[in-house]
Amino acid sequence: MKGIFVTLDTIQSVHFDSPNELFNEDSFTIVGACIEEGLVFMGRANASHLPMNTNIPLEWFTISCFDEHPRGNVLIVKTNEEGEIIDHDLKL
Repeated sequence: MKGIFVTLDTIQSVHFDSPNELFNEDSFTIVGACIEEGLVFMGRANASHLPMNTNIPLEWFTISCFDEHPRGNVLIVKTNEEGEIIDHDLKL
């Protein structure tokens, strides 16, 4: 699968078999979404102690919905109409 991995310092395209690889086996959850664009934002569960991630591209951040500002590393993926991750290159 493909996605964009946004850390506090970098933004990079990534290839992965499971999001577990990127979150070092820590539990993760959906932290936001943009239904119109089919984007899903994943981050660490229980991340309230981590700094806010202000590195998410503004054009995606402003059109997406979040319960609260994402903290720590964030994985952004594209999904199909059923909500399944699809192997799609995201363009920044």
